[in-house]
Amino acid sequence: WARRASTAGIDGRKPLAAGGRDLNLDLETRPGGPVELKLPPKKKPPSKDDLQDLDWWSRFYATIDDLEDQDFRQKIKPGTALLSFAVGARMMYSKLATAQQDEDDEESNEDVDILKDIDVEIKSEADDKAGLVEIPEGDEEDDDKKKKKKKKGKKDKKDKKKKKKKPRKLPFKKDARAEYLAEKDDELSYEVGQQEDNSWISRIKIYQNPLEEVKDFGGFEQTFKSFPIYRGKQEDDDEPSESRVVGTFKGNICIYQISESEFRNPVAMPSQFVLYKDLPSNDPISVLVRIYVIRCIDLHPADPNGKSDPYLLIRLGGTTINEKENYIPKQLNPVFGKCFEIDAKFPQESNLQILVMDWDMLSGDDLIGETKIDLENRFFSKHRATCGLPLEYASAGYNKWRDQQPPSVILNKLCRDFKLEAPKYEPNYNRVTINGITFYEHVEIEDETELDADVPVKSSVKRGATKKDTGKKTQSNEPLALKVLNNWDSVTGVALVPEHIETRPLFTPEKPGIEQGRIEMWVDMFPKELGVPPAPLDITPRKPMSYELRVIIWDTEEVKLNDTGITGEASSDIFVKGWMKGLGIDDQVTDVHYRSLTGEGNFNWRFVFQFDYLKAEDKIVYKVKDSPFAIDEEEKKSMCKLYLQVWDADIVSSDDFLGGLDLILSKIPRGAKSAKACDSFLLEKESGVKTFSIFRNKRCRGWWPFIGESEDDPNEKELGGKVDAELQLLTAAEAEANPAGLGRSEPQPLPPPNRPETSFLSLLNPLKAIRLLLFKYRWILIKLLIVTLLTAIIVLFIYSSPGYIAKKLIGA
Repeated sequence: WARRASTAGIDGRKPLAAGGRDLNLDLETRPGGPVELKLPPKKKPPSKDDLQDLDWWSRFYATIDDLEDQDFRQKIKPGTALLSFAVGARMMYSKLATAQQDEDDEESNEDVDILKDIDVEIKSEADDKAGLVEIPEGDEEDDDKKKKKKKKGKKDKKDKKKKKKKPRKLPFKKDARAEYLAEKDDELSYEVGQQEDNSWISRIKIYQNPLEEVKDFGGFEQTFKSFPIYRGKQEDDDEPSESRVVGTFKGNICIYQISESEFRNPVAMPSQFVLYKDLPSNDPISVLVRIYVIRCIDLHPADPNGKSDPYLLIRLGGTTINEKENYIPKQLNPVFGKCFEIDAKFPQESNLQILVMDWDMLSGDDLIGETKIDLENRFFSKHRATCGLPLEYASAGYNKWRDQQPPSVILNKLCRDFKLEAPKYEPNYNRVTINGITFYEHVEIEDETELDADVPVKSSVKRGATKKDTGKKTQSNEPLALKVLNNWDSVTGVALVPEHIETRPLFTPEKPGIEQGRIEMWVDMFPKELGVPPAPLDITPRKPMSYELRVIIWDTEEVKLNDTGITGEASSDIFVKGWMKGLGIDDQVTDVHYRSLTGEGNFNWRFVFQFDYLKAEDKIVYKVKDSPFAIDEEEKKSMCKLYLQVWDADIVSSDDFLGGLDLILSKIPRGAKSAKACDSFLLEKESGVKTFSIFRNKRCRGWWPFIGESEDDPNEKELGGKVDAELQLLTAAEAEANPAGLGRSEPQPLPPPNRPETSFLSLLNPLKAIRLLLFKYRWILIKLLIVTLLTAIIVLFIYSSPGYIAKKLIGA
């Protein structure tokens, strides 16, 4: 590639050293001739219902999900092996670990240990595609040492396993599994280990560092560099302090090699050397600046309780935006979701300062951390950091184009700036050619330009908009132009800033260099001379949807008998406890089924849980106070789970835990239709049991197992019982229109359970206890009575016989 020397003189000489980097490249001398890129595969079009539920947060969460899926890839160090080999090794390891039934099987343990010791790394994308695997070379002595260490490590592991065994899988009855599989599936919408396909949702680039630190953008100092101006004289041992900064010098210094004659004639030099022809004018430029702040991450605690009450303070030029009234109480990871608009003039008002403050009721507010952005450098950068470029072009909808100018206009301007010919569009062939490179992209876009006041679009798509979806497709050059812009580095060597979120560290002047947290945000800038920009994006945090979950506990079976009576009889006083948000917040309990002799419990008891649900995060949101004296409630999020536990009630001592059951409401395993078909395998991930979401199916009933701890070994798990439960989910409006009472109370009362006569509390009914005790042992008591009577008769006979015989002998 040939670099065009725009900073050289008319004789073509280049500067030896330049304060700025000229990235104006000439690709005409690029070897290899024209380059063609293939047409990307067409994505599966979403349904209208899916589109109506989308907003900016849909894109954000889809991107976050992608990052979480790549966690395993990020753990693999780049350098020596193929990703597919790593994935295969991991799958092989999981299969071996799953199939391992006997902990004493030394051979299988060795295989697992070998796989654990594999250090798999990725070499490169080219090797990844080619399927090549390179094994790192090393000295033979090092290999021998490694082998000895591995053997020694294996022996140590075996010794540890002999001393302490790992908990095994729960045993279950084979006939229970066979009966469960033989049952017919209910009419439910099952999700058999498949994740919801959201590949068609447009993604956002998330940078884990400030935009200035991204290598492709070079700190936005190609046009000119910034030099701070300090007050006073700096001592040799002192480091520059921000408190001494009184201004900033922006410019470039270039050093050229010239001849002696040119040096002696300095008058001719300005006409011979043109320094940075593309430097911007010093005339003020009016700009609309939009600052989007999404959230803060891991803020440093500013309060004695280990929390903070953060709010935002934004300064740009003479404008200050104070969000003190909208502080978020007791949060270290607050979600702001706000957009701020400020009118600014460059270069006078170009230093943006974002402060995260901690609200205090009595004392002054504290600074948690701040970040500063030089907007002028971004505005004049060749990387076009004014408004990020999305990956896809859309004329309307959740990812509508939000720049002042369409992609084709932007591309034409860049071609003029970089002295390139205008692009050649061929929409019939889905291609565009520029500078000898051909790009392909689908040119069909949705025709949603007609306005219809009677057909409002959902607020989640575009609040306040009234677009009519004609359902038609139209051809446009804009997707082709956007394709070129997204690959501008392939054309000129200069990468353009994509639609993004940057993560900036927060610092304080008192502790320079020590990070006080991070802030996720981005900035858009729109020159007012180009007209009114589109409406700002609505990134207001999603409000959770209110639901009511009704759980009916019908019966229990095979509950562990934990008590032993006077007669040596095993029994349990069974009750069931349930909650969603937490113990002490919304926990509820059934009444007690006393003296269950078989593990059977009858309840007919209804739990009612009201909660707010965030679908995107699959979490429930609730607010609690840390103490009775707390002013504000703290917002918390937890997994959307239903927790059920079975207990044995004790009057004198504390109640005994027998078993628990955790059901993720979005992934509930299908319950068995009978207690006989219910066992511990229902809760095992590898069992292949179908799962469903209560948010789709609304109602279900079945048997699920309680899992408890073994009395002999706390590390061992055992079946603690089985529960017949019915779940019904309603929205807040549906629940208000169709209320139901707690327990067995009105409205919609449940019938009382049909419990056996043996189910009662002995201390409160002593006569009944005696009666039941006599009835139970009636035959034994009758036999004892008969034996006692016979014994008494015999004893009386023996006792009376001598006197009676004596009387007969003397004739009395």
